[in-house]
Amino acid sequence: MQAVLKIWDETPGQGKRAAAELKLASERVTAAELIRRRVEAEVEAHNAKAGAVFQGLIQPGDSERVLNGYKLKKRRKLDPENQVKVALEAFRKSTFILLFDDRQIEDPDEYVVVTPDSEAVFLKLVPLVGG
Repeated sequence: MQAVLKIWDETPGQGKRAAAELKLASERVTAAELIRRRVEAEVEAHNAKAGAVFQGLIQPGDSERVLNGYKLKKRRKLDPENQVKVALEAFRKSTFILLFDDRQIEDPDEYVVVTPDSEAVFLKLVPLVGG
């Protein structure tokens, strides 16, 4: 049975914003699969328009952070497999936190069950300035 999951991004001091809706083939999915599907959808959307700004979870190489995403130094298509690899590593290093239905998911192999009311929040952690 197909499931639809609402995805939100949250950054401390900047609030919460809608990021995407994922259509999943199954109601039961791992955290790693959620991350993979989200990143692939973002890369696919970017590559379809080939814009200079990437709006996604993970900053691509050779880009700089701007107000609404990451500005690529050179317009180009992104490699979805590379972006997924970087995102999964960032999850393992706690660069961002995944909250599923208000519960923190720490293991990429942990399964979650998507219901019509489920939400996933990707809380992007910001490094402290000044040590």
